[in-house]
Amino acid sequence: MTGIFRALAVDFDGTLTLDGKRPAQHVLDALARARVGGCRVLLVTGRVLTELRADWPDVDNHVDDIVAENGCVLYRDGQTRLLAPAVDSSLAPALTRRGISVRAGEALLACDGTHAVAVMEQIHELGLDAQLVHNREALMILPAGVTKGSGLFEALGDIGVSRHSTIGVGDAENDHALLDVCEVGVAVGNAVPALRRHADVVLRGEGGDGVVELIDGPIFDGRERVRSRRWEMVIGTGPTGQTVTLPTSQSNLLICGNTGQGKSYAAGLLAERLIALGYCVLVVDPEGDHGELGRLRGTITIDAADGLPPASRIAAMFRQRFTSVVLDMSCLDPSERRAYLDSLAVEVSRQRRDVGLPHWVILDEAHIGEPESLVSGYVDAGGHHRGQILVTYRPYDLPPEVLERLDGIIALAGDGPLPDQVVEIAQRVSGLAEPVIRHLAGGLSEHDALVAVRPEIGTSSVVTLATRTTPQVRHAHKYGATQVRSDRRFYFRDREDKVTDVAGSMDDLRSVLARVSDSVLVHHAAGSDLSRWVSTVFQDRALGGVISEAEQSLNDGRISASEARTRVLAGVERRYPV
Repeated sequence: MTGIFRALAVDFDGTLTLDGKRPAQHVLDALARARVGGCRVLLVTGRVLTELRADWPDVDNHVDDIVAENGCVLYRDGQTRLLAPAVDSSLAPALTRRGISVRAGEALLACDGTHAVAVMEQIHELGLDAQLVHNREALMILPAGVTKGSGLFEALGDIGVSRHSTIGVGDAENDHALLDVCEVGVAVGNAVPALRRHADVVLRGEGGDGVVELIDGPIFDGRERVRSRRWEMVIGTGPTGQTVTLPTSQSNLLICGNTGQGKSYAAGLLAERLIALGYCVLVVDPEGDHGELGRLRGTITIDAADGLPPASRIAAMFRQRFTSVVLDMSCLDPSERRAYLDSLAVEVSRQRRDVGLPHWVILDEAHIGEPESLVSGYVDAGGHHRGQILVTYRPYDLPPEVLERLDGIIALAGDGPLPDQVVEIAQRVSGLAEPVIRHLAGGLSEHDALVAVRPEIGTSSVVTLATRTTPQVRHAHKYGATQVRSDRRFYFRDREDKVTDVAGSMDDLRSVLARVSDSVLVHHAAGSDLSRWVSTVFQDRALGGVISEAEQSLNDGRISASEARTRVLAGVERRYPV
């Protein structure tokens, strides 16, 4: 499979055919080409199965699955399954007594659309829970909550294909829900005006000719990207308070900045947004920054400290209800990490080529290891596949071909200027002149980022990043046990300036705090020494803030040294759990 779509969901009347009969041979040939290429074809129709087969007797030879009765019925491999309870049996005879001709399926009722008011009156009179859905001149009476979209979603789940790997095509009012479920929604040229406005793409061709145009065109195989209005992630607010979004499909992004400027925060924010929208995400976490993402629904964290499964098993996890995986590799030495990631790159590339999963790969510390063999292995797997976020403080170490594929860059600089190399990348991506980039970046504050994107994706601007859902437990392994240089360690001193203890890691700090005297704590609190050390050496302003608050409360006499010790220890434990 060389395209990005693993399923094509297509309507029948008005889409595959204009006369309600068997689609033309050139249309059937196009469906066959899609299936041969590895794309599953699902027919999603308002028709009752018996009526559909009367007009298209060999339908089973041309599609893989049928979602019939506007989402109420699923037919696959000779088996029919009801996806919703049938409309109450009292309604059909009541409508007949009103002189309304009704056709009954296994779950729905259908009649002429001119009877909509009378049908609604009868539903209210009987006190039923049912809904009316128009399909051009026809009217369908459905169980409440059932749509083409709900039926398609159920069918996709059964076959292990994600909605984000699906493209949908329709023409009428009841196809809105169909398009909404899919990553890209397409309207044929003869579609009703409302659906044309709602679709991401409107084809020139009408009916089956439009479907052929789609299958043989550049969107279907990934040569041309489509930005769907339905699938965007909110990343923050712009200078005037406007919401800033990025597209959630078919893009490659770079997050860069120096240590402690919020790269991992930004990466975690994007991961949260993507997972919340149902995307399958792999987070490669060399330094243990993202373990808390495992709290999110459908997400698991695998800690290498507990043993790593074979790379093939990691790749297989994505097919289990589109699970997202955070791979914490912070306890591995560089050679172990590099070897495992090289093998994982092969498996992920194969999985993306075969089934389109994971949709996104977030590679933190992307400069670690051998970028040529590791980073490139995740990019464009399967031909035109995109969906990568690279996180690094050394973007100039990435292969040129990777930088050329970028669609956006999120650059963090704290309150300092952007490095020249980052400005150059932002220029290349956005097409903006260097003075414009530097002018935008000149407005950055500690919690801001410069978001520079291709013009077709959006407008480049300064963004205040949104608040995350999950906490960031920073570098639990790296800073937990690894010692900082001797000149950056914290030397606990008493009032006579005599060294009583030394801490060079968070594990050290935890141990020393448990035994150091109250008088030493009071001494250092007076100068805010400990909070300043944590904020500057470990670049952990969150923990630094917790310690600073305890120091100030101790200095003001609001708490005792013992209580200050307890608060600081609790803060260390939250941020760097053992």
